[in-house]
Amino acid sequence: MNKYFYTFGPDPKYPYQSGWVEVMAEDWSEADEKFMARFPNRDNGNVNCAFRYAEKDFENTVMSLRGNFEDYCHEVLE
Repeated sequence: MNKYFYTFGPDPKYPYQSGWVEVMAEDWSEADEKFMARFPNRDNGNVNCAFRYAEKDFENTVMSLRGNFEDYCHEVLE
């Protein structure tokens, strides 16, 4: 299984206004399916998050050390 990160910004339309959700999945397709089942798409079919990262890419961001808007993981979807 791979770990994918769905991050949130301050927009009140997001499920959370900071931090992220981790999704355990075999690939991006499965990760998106799990995420969208829990958090349906926003307007125009956009995924309901600010950005998406594979684990390796997320580890290269400052969020992995300091959080995202001073918040961390809200949920893990398996």
